[in-house]
Order: sequence, then C-alpha cells, then structure tokens
Amino acid sequence: MIRKLILSYKNLALFKKLSIPSLFSLVLGALFTFVIVMQVEDIKKQSIFLEKNLIPSLEYATNNITLLKKFSENFTFAILASEKDMLPTQLQEKIIIQNLNTIEKKLTINTKQIQQNFQLYFKASYHQASQIIKLNEFKNNNNELEHILMLYKNVNIDFITIKKEIKDEIAILTQNIQIHSMQIIYFTLFVILFFTISLTFITYLIYSDFNKRFSSLGNALETLTNKKQKYTKLSLYNDELSLLSQDIDIALQEFENLENEKNKIEQIAQRDPLTSLYNRLFLNNFFKEINEKQQPYAVILLDIDHFKVINDTYGHQVGDSVLVAFAKILESKTRTHDIVVRWGGEEFLVLIQNATLQGAYDTAQKIRIAIENNVFNSIDKVTASFGIALYDGSHEITTVVKNADDALYKAKHNGRNRVEINNN
Repeated sequence: MIRKLILSYKNLALFKKLSIPSLFSLVLGALFTFVIVMQVEDIKKQSIFLEKNLIPSLEYATNNITLLKKFSENFTFAILASEKDMLPTQLQEKIIIQNLNTIEKKLTINTKQIQQNFQLYFKASYHQASQIIKLNEFKNNNNELEHILMLYKNVNIDFITIKKEIKDEIAILTQNIQIHSMQIIYFTLFVILFFTISLTFITYLIYSDFNKRFSSLGNALETLTNKKQKYTKLSLYNDELSLLSQDIDIALQEFENLENEKNKIEQIAQRDPLTSLYNRLFLNNFFKEINEKQQPYAVILLDIDHFKVINDTYGHQVGDSVLVAFAKILESKTRTHDIVVRWGGEEFLVLIQNATLQGAYDTAQKIRIAIENNVFNSIDKVTASFGIALYDGSHEITTVVKNADDALYKAKHNGRNRVEINNN
C-alpha cells in the first residue's frame, strides 16, 4: 500500500507535488479545528452554568444560613428587650423564600418542603416571642421552646445540606472543566506530533525528487563546461545542491576579489605615482562632496619656487626627489584628516577642514619654514610660495581655489617664499 502511494506520488506533476503539503495542512487543520471547537464549546457551556447558576446559588444558600442565624438572634434580643418592633418581619421572611425559589429555578432542586419547614419555624418563633413580650414572663413555655428549637435545627440542617450539594456540584463541574482542558492540550500535542512527522515524510519525498532534478541539472552543466563527461550518482551528503552552493561561494569569492582589485585600481588611479599623494582626479570627486555637504574648508595652494631652474640645473631625477621630499614634509606638517594633493607639476594643494584663515595661515607658515630649513640632496635651499582662501559654502569650491591661486600669484609677485591670504 505504501509503495503504491509512493509510486503514485512520483508520477505526479511538480505543481501537484508542491501542493500536497498545503492540502494536507488544510485538511488536518480543519479536523483539528473542528475537534477543538467542540471541546471549547463544551467547556464554555460548563463555565457559563458554573458562573450563572452554581456560584449565585451557593451565595443564596450561604446567605440563607446567615439570615436564619440572624432571625434566631433577633427573636432572642426582642424577648430580652421586650420590644415587639425588634422581631423579624414578614418581608425579611420572604427574602429566604425568594432565595430558595431562585435556587430551585437555577438548579432544579425541590425546596418546597424546606420552605414549609422554615415558615413553620418562623411562625412558631414569631408567635412565641410575641406572647412572651406581651405577658412579659415565661409561663409553661418549655414544650413550645423545645419545639421551636427542633424546627430551627431542622431548617438549619436543610440549608447546610443545600449548600453542601451546591459545593459538591461545583467541585464536580470544575474537575470536568480541568479534564476537558487537559484533553485539549494532549490532543493538540498529538496533532502537532502527527503533523510534524507527516510533513517531514512529505518534505523528504519532495526533497528527494528535487535532489534528482538538481543532480541532472548539475550533470548537464558540468558536461557543458567539460568538467565531467559521464554522470555519476551523488550521495545524499554530497549532492548537487552542495556542489552548486560551493560553486556559488567560489563565484562570490571571485566577485569579491574583483571588487578588491577594482578598489585597488581606483585607489591607484586617484594617487600620484611619484609622491603617493592624492591627484587631481580624486580632488574633483572630493570637490563634489564638499559642495553637497557645504563643510567649511581652508584651501592652501603652494608652488615650489624656481622649480624649473632645479630641473634644468640638476636634472629631472633630482627634481623628482625634491617633489617626493616636499610631499613628505606636507604630510608631516598637516593632520591625518587634512587632504594633501599634488595639484600638478610642482604645485600642491592642502584642504584643511574646519579652519579659520588665521589657522590656515599658521599651518602654511609652519610648512614654509620646514621647507626652507630642510636639506635637500645636492641642493642648497628650496623654498615655496603659498596662497590661502576660505570656503564657507557661499561659493563653489572651484571659485575658492581660484581665489587661493590669486593669492599664490600675489606671493610670487611679492618676492616668493611667503604666505598671502585672499580675503575674498
């Protein structure tokens, strides 16, 4: 039987195979819901009966016992005080009768005989108390008092019995509710276990089917790429899904390597090959960020004085060494988050974040003095001229660079080896 079911399942279309878990869950869920609803309805009915009938009836029964005791005390107090007005009234008598009628209505308990016994006790007690108060003395009343006492005990026993019956019924009903609740819990656990086992079995069948499909696909792909010409059945722990995952991991690793190479190439493209400083390509991209964020920057544009003479006199190799040494001085005299750029040829640009004109001027002077005091190989002395402008977001950064360039031209015109500020 099981083999036939498995064979029938294997012959199903892929869509039908995938729909089996959903249909199975739907049918089992409907049955489970129906059983649970029936159990819950039964518990609900019992709870309503407990809340609306048993508990109020227990309160009425308890109230009757209390009232009966109070009546007995009132008769005694009235006799001792010789006050007929202190005797219980018929209205108070009706309260107990109403309580008994309510209990009879809610629980279908016959209370007629109990009502009659209570009325006999009430009338006898009332009559005897009235006579004693009227005559203001006891005369041959022993038999009557014993009769009244017997009636009181019988009624009290009846009230206590009713209360006990109600409490017993409450206990039985509460136990039934607990039993039904436990049955729901056990049934739920059973259904969950059965549901889990069944779905696991169905999932295994679907997995086996998909594993064969992926194995065939993997075999075709490997044949296509000349990795393997002959298909070999794979074990469960070395299936095509695992191999495909490994291929994906390899592809992702290669992609990551390509990304790293791309980043390296981009970094190389943004660096000056001689001085390793940022180049103009990087600065153009950085200018876009500055214009968007409008962060304040001080721009220092500097140029090596008479650099053409150095090249012509000592050769380009010495000139290159001067540029390298010059770049190292710039990096050493600026902060790590400042931007140092080889602007072109012997020109350099420094961007100082959150700087005032005075702060930029002090930095430029520090750089100028360090260059002037530095000993360059084969060269007695190298100096530089500086132009400073401030970017506050009110103009384009390129305009501010133009202002710094004007200040640099002014420094050269005024004798070189100096710092000039463009206040515009």
